[in-house]
Order: sequence, then C-alpha cells, then structure tokens
Amino acid sequence: MKITSLILILSVVLSGQYWVLAQNISNYEADLIIKKESSAEKKKVLISFSNETMNVIGKKDKKSQQSLPNSTIKIASYSYSERPQIMEGLALAILGFPGLPFLFNKKKKHWLIVSTEKDNFLFELNKDNYRQLLLEMNTNKIRVEDAGDRNYKPFDPRKNP
Repeated sequence: MKITSLILILSVVLSGQYWVLAQNISNYEADLIIKKESSAEKKKVLISFSNETMNVIGKKDKKSQQSLPNSTIKIASYSYSERPQIMEGLALAILGFPGLPFLFNKKKKHWLIVSTEKDNFLFELNKDNYRQLLLEMNTNKIRVEDAGDRNYKPFDPRKNP
C-alpha cells in the first residue's frame, strides 16, 4: 500500500514537472545595436519564438515590435569577441594586490547577426543564455552559422578509436 502510493505521488510530481517544462516559453534578453548616423546605440530587447516567427520586442517600449517569419531570414550568424581585462589588473596592481591573473582573463561578448530580405539586425547576446537562444533558433528551423569558436575542431571518428 505504501509503495503504490509513493509511486503514484512520484509519477504525479514528475509528470507535472514535465508539463511545466513543456509549457515554458522563453524570452531571451539582448541588446539590439542600432546605427545612428556616425554612432551606434544599444536598445534592450527580448527575443522570443512562436508560430515559426522570431519576435523582437523592445524591453522598455513594447510598441516597437518586429516579427520576422523564419522563412524570410536569409542568414543568422553567431560569433564572439574577446578583450583582455587589462584595466582591472592594473587597478588591482596599483592598490597593492597582484593583478597578474586578470591580465590573462578575457571578457567575451557574444554577437548574433540576423539578415532578412529587407533588414539586418545586430544583437549583443546575454552571456548567461546565448547557447539556449542558439539552440532554440536551430529547433525553430533557423540555421545559425557558428563563426564564434575559432578553436573548434569537428569530431572525426576515424582519428579517435
């Protein structure tokens, strides 16, 4: 009696968790880079996917919404840039702390370019969930070219036993 009730409770709890995961619609925070004459401006946006459409919604201004049907997206390309944290290391060295480890750390910025027939969009992605965004784009049939990992070597089963 106790085992069957435990199994019943466990199955209800687990099935409820899977239902919640299946119903989760993700919004991904990013910065949309907008060219203004000779400078650039960052605008906080949310990226989401629904009904074979990529939606870009302004975080502060909900009225500025772009809906990009997946079929109109020609190119989606991911890359990243690195810069050493020299200033942080120098500041710690001036304060008397050894800042040598900071000279070898690099800060990464993740970039996504989405091109349609009419527009081009440049996004600076959030470092915490950019992988999830790229995975969701691929599952929504938006092929993302990965130009980001310069050290990536494809797995070749003939070379590794």
